[in-house]
Amino acid sequence: IPTVHPRYRTLYIRATMPPAVPSAPSLRTTFAPAHINAGQVSALTIILNNFSQPSAAVLSHDLVDVLPPGLVIASAPNASTNCANGVLTAVAGAGSARLAAGASIPGSGNCSIRMDVTSAANGLYTNTIPVGALQTQHGGNPDAATAELLVGPAFPTPYCASTFVRGV
Repeated sequence: IPTVHPRYRTLYIRATMPPAVPSAPSLRTTFAPAHINAGQVSALTIILNNFSQPSAAVLSHDLVDVLPPGLVIASAPNASTNCANGVLTAVAGAGSARLAAGASIPGSGNCSIRMDVTSAANGLYTNTIPVGALQTQHGGNPDAATAELLVGPAFPTPYCASTFVRGV
């Protein structure tokens, strides 16, 4: 190129990304189904994520999910976990469940906890696992995990607008 175009100059630009900083494990919760009648059962699933760490995240403290008042573990809990070394305690009629310290979430992956829950009273139950409830050598969950279970009749949404005219 210099012999054909003597005034030619080159400029090399190389784009680089800063190295990704691994984040702490996180949690997500769901109910299936998310709407039941009083006395029926819904499956509560808690998913423990460890996607940004190449090594397993080992729980340094028990992970406890305290259910909202009125929501309890069903008479047949069907409780299980696929977290390695996971010891899950979910007693029928109890208002909380516990995954013992020592359980591990696989590196670059996740594991889960599942149990059946129920309520004898109608209402909207919000299950929240707070920030920092999941503690591992890679840190604690930076965000709360929240899921809602509606027990009882549901009104269609969105609600239709109502207009009332006062008689003359």
